[in-house]
Formats: sequence, structure tokens, C-alpha cells
Amino acid sequence: MDGSKATENHRHEVDEQPEAIDDRSDRVSYRSQNTEEETGNEALRLSRRTMLQLTGAVASTSVLGIGSTPSVAARTGINEDFLNWRVREASKVWDRGYRGRPDRSIALTDSGLESRHPDEGPWNGITALIRDGAVKLTRPANNDTERVKTDETESITGTAEPGSFATGDEIYHPFVTPADVEQLDTTLTWNPPEPANDLELGIDKLIDGEYKRVATAATGNTPETVSIDVEPEHEYRFVVELYLNVACTYEISGTYYNILGDISFVNENEVFDFSGSSGDIALNTPKTVGWYDAGSRYGSHRVPRDGDGHGSHVAGIMGGSGRASTLDPDAFQEHEPHAILAAGDFLEYDVEASANTGVFGSAYGTLIELVVEGPNGNVLDSTATSSDGSRIDNAIVEAPTVHDSGMATYTVSVRPAGGQAASSAQVERVGLGSFLDPEATTGDRTENGPRSLHGGIAPNQSLVGFQGLSDPTTDLGAHADEFARIFNIRAVNMSWGYTGGLPIGAAGGALGTIPATVRDIAEGGILTCAAAGNSATPLNGNGAPAVADEAISVAATGNLDGIAGYSSGGVGAIDEDKGGEYMKPDVTAPGGTLTDLIDAVLRGDPNTSESEQKPIREYTLKAGTSMAAPFATGTAGLIAEAMEFDAPVGIALPEPAAADIDAVLRLKQVLQQPRARPYSLLHPITARTYRATSLAVEIHMRASVVSIQTRPPMLSLANFRERLLRPLG
Repeated sequence: MDGSKATENHRHEVDEQPEAIDDRSDRVSYRSQNTEEETGNEALRLSRRTMLQLTGAVASTSVLGIGSTPSVAARTGINEDFLNWRVREASKVWDRGYRGRPDRSIALTDSGLESRHPDEGPWNGITALIRDGAVKLTRPANNDTERVKTDETESITGTAEPGSFATGDEIYHPFVTPADVEQLDTTLTWNPPEPANDLELGIDKLIDGEYKRVATAATGNTPETVSIDVEPEHEYRFVVELYLNVACTYEISGTYYNILGDISFVNENEVFDFSGSSGDIALNTPKTVGWYDAGSRYGSHRVPRDGDGHGSHVAGIMGGSGRASTLDPDAFQEHEPHAILAAGDFLEYDVEASANTGVFGSAYGTLIELVVEGPNGNVLDSTATSSDGSRIDNAIVEAPTVHDSGMATYTVSVRPAGGQAASSAQVERVGLGSFLDPEATTGDRTENGPRSLHGGIAPNQSLVGFQGLSDPTTDLGAHADEFARIFNIRAVNMSWGYTGGLPIGAAGGALGTIPATVRDIAEGGILTCAAAGNSATPLNGNGAPAVADEAISVAATGNLDGIAGYSSGGVGAIDEDKGGEYMKPDVTAPGGTLTDLIDAVLRGDPNTSESEQKPIREYTLKAGTSMAAPFATGTAGLIAEAMEFDAPVGIALPEPAAADIDAVLRLKQVLQQPRARPYSLLHPITARTYRATSLAVEIHMRASVVSIQTRPPMLSLANFRERLLRPLG
């Protein structure tokens, strides 16, 4: 499931805490815009302030006090009420000393990540390869290699009878690889290519007399494409799985490649051999510490790039540093107009900004649109909000500066959403200013200095990118203990799964190899956090990988903390190795909605140099369970930090190299079984404070807790002190 549901535009949050600010004469006057022409980027976007329910506390802990107050950073002069709600809520954990560690990482299997974006870079230059059955490390910058197409190919045609996910029928085509080949790119196409027709492509390798799945493509679209390393003169087979299809013809085509040139390998200790790895963060401390490209439909990249944008957005949510949006305290302005704007009216504010930085505006109100204009008057970004029942959300607009040097004047305006056709809008408070140069700040990685606008949950945790979906997941499972040891990985995010949420529940546990792979990953000491799915039905979704009992399955909440309309709920599943049944999903987290999107990193063009494209320091908007899962992954990084370094002996986690499935399940239990004081079922959006371990590690959350029983999912915040949360139901 490509969990995103919305586009690459810019979002803005809706946070409206009633805090009076001096109503002085710096209020900007009204001006008419009767001749103003509406320009692009006008999609309706809202964003909510409620953070994930996910992070509970250690199962045996007591609860601290309740409540949270508006966060105003006196040390910087910036009112943090105007920040992204994700930063405001996560910062309550950061202030207690937990924001991740550069010598620990969280990973993702996705379309890639964008190490050129300040929030996800810099990169330490390390790439992982699998050679001779082991994980090897190299620095692509030191290699002189070229991928060259050979004359060797594979071509197979066939006919598929009607099939369904429940039957799991497969068609096999064995083949033997030629001599002197190293990689194979394979494409499956079928006809008719209508939406109701959905085949899946797999490649199995014969190992010790049995076939083992080494690659799968299950995007629900034609063509399905995989790229794998192969052994020459070895037996493999193509697998065409009948998923949801009518009778059709299909064609499998494969092309073999060789890698010319020499690859030099480096020692594992180079991964964290950089300034700041021990905790004293420097401006050049790497954020991305590992890259693995299994070859996928997103393109093959020797360096951390993103062929789709989905992975970069996900990585920004779970661990973005916020360097591209760190606020400049000297440029921050705050106004309280308490104004009613009629159609054609607007408020306008000037912001002085340096080159290579950015400009932002943040406002509380109803039916408002924020716009950033460049020095030449061109609209750089805009957003709109409407009332959705929330009274504490803020709209945010931001854009990189576009002038080449020195200072320039940008304009942030607030106007009624909808242009000339708009009804009146209400504007309560406005905050605006500019960003610091990303090269001159560590963002949210350190406690000193101002906050960022759009940082991730674990801003100081290192990132490891596995490009691709099921292919790198299979490789990670086969070498989980090595990847965990080399990169100190605590958790891996998987914001993908079956189209439409199928196969549902039990079928998802019984069919395919991914559930067993998730267990392999857990046995290597890594927790999997997976999106429940976007099937839009409560009793559906949670196919692989979310269906695995070792994984944290994450459903999405919307702006009012109920399960989002698009989100899967979950049904029963079968344990693939022990027998018995269990329920899914495990937790909920903010996933946004179409009018309430999640703001995070926007990738650059992966095939274009930085100098030939617009600045790679922008943000974009998406919604889906794909956005909910990385909240769990980032939170897992923070909780693992507390459990490893500050928890009592009976609950502490070992270092990642020594972690096993017991440690993973202990971490999972902490995430899915929070305790808190009793709250009314009718008030799911209530501030509460969790304590992670007996060390007074407070993790403040505002969100729902979903309880799974044998009925559709419902919100429940009751009796946390007296009982564990039940599975969803």
C-alpha cells in the first residue's frame, strides 16, 4: 500500500491555543485585493496537533501528572505554539533528554530517502552490498564501476486463468542463469491491464534442494518489476501469482547485467567513525549512515536518492532533523490581529530573509489561506484551512528563499480561503519569520538553540535507507543480525503492503514469505513498524508485513483522533510459526486526512544534480497509514534509547548488536501497552503524561488509543492504570 493519499503541495497546520499576545499597533492594515488573481497551490489542507497514541510507557511504570501547557521558548524568544504540532508534542520528550542518538539508527524499506535534504543529510558515504552471502560495506565515491547490459535475456509468455488472493495459485517458470552474469532485471506485464487485473511477480532461488523467495513485486500495477543479484549458472524460477485477476495473457522479460570495474570494501567501524557519533553533534555530523539499493521500480541508485518521494516523506516524519526549517530567533514576529476578513481583504507582513534559507508563516483562525510571495511578487507557496471541529490547529506555509545572495524582502499574507468566492475568515494570531541557513544549524538534533518548524519524532537518531519494498525486506531478513550489528538499527519502518488491504487477516498470515521474514528481522534484534493499510474498512487490511505478530501494525487517526476514514482496521491473523490466532492492528498514530495532511520532507529529482534544480529543502503533504507508521518507528527509537540507557535491569534493552527477539518483543510490548490515568471514553483528545521507565522519562501524548475486540474499532481511554490495552476489535 503506498500509504500516501495526497499530493506534493504544501500543508499548514491548525493550532489555535487561546493565548493572549500584546495587541499593539504593529497590526497590519487591510488592503483590498479585488483584482488579485488566484494562483496554484490552493489545495485545502489542515493539520492536527494530536500526536500518536503509540508511545506508552514501560509496562510496569507508574504515571506522572497530567496536562501540558502552551510551549513558549523563552530562551529564544520564539513562541513554539506556531510550530508544527509534531515538533511541539515530541519536544516534550526531547526536553527530558531523549531525541535519539547518532550511534543508533532507525531504518525504512521504501522508495528511498533524500540525503541531499538537510533534514535527512548529510550522508556518511557508506553503502551496503551483499556479497558471498554476507553484508559488505563500500564507499561509492571511491569506486569506478559501471552497470553494463549483456546480450543474455529471458523471455516467457503464458496464460493465467481467473484467480483470487484466497487461493494463492502460482505459475512457475524455472530457468538457469547464464555464465558470467551478475544482475537480472525482470518485468511482468499482462493483458488486459485493467484495474481488476492484478498479478504478482516473484523470483525463487534453488537453495539446498528447495526454492526460496528472493524477490517479490506486488504493486497492483502493470508492469511489475524487480532487480536482483544472481549467481551465474544457478537455477531460479519466475513465479506468477494469481492475486485478483480475470483470464489474461502475461509476458515475463528479463535482462542480465554485469558490473564492470573494481569495488573496494571498507571496515564496519567506518559507519560511525565521524564527528559527533559519540553525542557531541557538529554541523557536519551525518544523519544518514547507511544505504542499501536492492534494485527496484524506483530506479537503481548508488547513493541515497528517492525515485518516488514516498520514502523521503516517511523518513522525515520518523527522524528528520529539521535543519531546513530551523527558525531564526532574530527574525521571528508575532501578531494578534483578531480580525474578520471579507472576500478580497487580506493581512500582509514583510519578512527579511537571507539567501539559502526560507520564509514561513503560521496562523490560528478559521477559513484562512496563507501565501508566501518572493521579492518579485511571485507566489512561492500557499495553503488553506477550514474549520473541521478542531480548535487548536494552526495553518503553516513555508518556502525556500529564491534570491541568490544577501538579504531580500518576502511577503506573507493571510486571506480568506477561496479567493473572490470566499466567505469571511477569522484570523486570531499570526507568527512568521525566516529560517537559519541549514549549513549553520544542527536543527532539533541538539537541545541548544531554536526549534525547527517540521522536525521528525527522533531528530537525532541516524537513518538507514533500504530502497525498495519486499526485495530489501527479504535481504534484511536474511542478514538481520549483520545489519543490526553494523548499523545499530533499533526499528525498521514498512509503509507498504497489499493493494486494498488484501489478503485480509488470516490469509495474510498464511500466504507469502514476508511474515516469516519479519520474524527473521525480529530474531536479528530489529522491530518492524508497518502500516495497517488504506482499505477504508474497519474489518480489513493488515496483510503482510503488518500482519506478522512480531510487527507493530499501525492504523491511522484523523484530525479528531478517530480512526481515519481511509484506514484499515484489522481482523484475525494466524501465527505462521506457532499456530493460534491473534488480532491486529496494534496501535494508532496520526496519519492525516485529505483535509488534514502530514507535512514532511520533499525529495529532489534523483537524476538531476542539486545545481540544476530548485533547492532541496522543501516540505510536502501526504496522508495515509504510510504516514502513521513512521510515528511508531520514531517513537520506537526514543523508547529504545530510554530502555537501553536508563531503564532498570529487568526491562533494559541490550545494545543493538546483542538484541534478539526477546528484546524486540519487550520493546513492542512497551509501545502497544501504555498505561495512564482513567479518562472518559467521550474525550479521546486529552493531554496525558506517560513515564517511560522509573527514571521520570515523561512522554507526553495527545491521541487516541484504539481497542480491538470482536467488533469494529472504537476509541477507548479508560482504565489504563488497571489493565493492559486489549487488541483492536
